[in-house]
Amino acid sequence: MSICDKLIDLRIMLTTACDGFSVENGSKDTILSTRTKVLHLLSGRDMTPAELIDVLGVAKSNLANLSKSMIEDGVIESYKNADNMRNVYYRVCDKGLEELRDYKKALSNILCGKLKNCIDVEENIDRIIMALRGE
Repeated sequence: MSICDKLIDLRIMLTTACDGFSVENGSKDTILSTRTKVLHLLSGRDMTPAELIDVLGVAKSNLANLSKSMIEDGVIESYKNADNMRNVYYRVCDKGLEELRDYKKALSNILCGKLKNCIDVEENIDRIIMALRGE
């Protein structure tokens, strides 16, 4: 997992834990939107709407509107598993992975440009994530 993946995980945790969390001096390219969170989560594995709602803490109607828009934009797609035709799953498309890569590049350029040693930061982020997860 890259440092950007870890930072996104941390920011999702912080956003969920701290209502109103904002990015200090954040540019439009590095503000972590729910759309980017969905792309990040789906880049790890396909998920059901219920799983996304649980992780993101968003209303079902908000996720439905967002997923519809993201499907229309071609960044995610929905499908039904042949083993269980009742459940809908979402997966990220190549266009979505490209959007996520662009986000990570912008984030990395800003953060690593300001930090002397990204490796030390990455190790500390691992410790923070583990602590937040109770590990």
